[in-house]
Amino acid sequence: MVKSTCAKYRGDVIIDQAFGESLNIPAIDTLQQVIDEIGKEKIVQYLNTIGFTKVTNENFDISYAIGGSTFETTVLEM
Repeated sequence: MVKSTCAKYRGDVIIDQAFGESLNIPAIDTLQQVIDEIGKEKIVQYLNTIGFTKVTNENFDISYAIGGSTFETTVLEM
């Protein structure tokens, strides 16, 4: 029997489940809440501080929460 892989609403989930099942919506919602609280500039500054030098205020995107469409890094930075 093949399990369906289509997305479905799961309601509130605990962080363990969100990470374990690689759920995108909780990740995006969390990053959006952080942006709303401290601003994207501070997030970009933090990412630069920990070594992600290619992240700028201009290319930062909410999709970074799930790998990002424009997120670039090097093996060395990782």
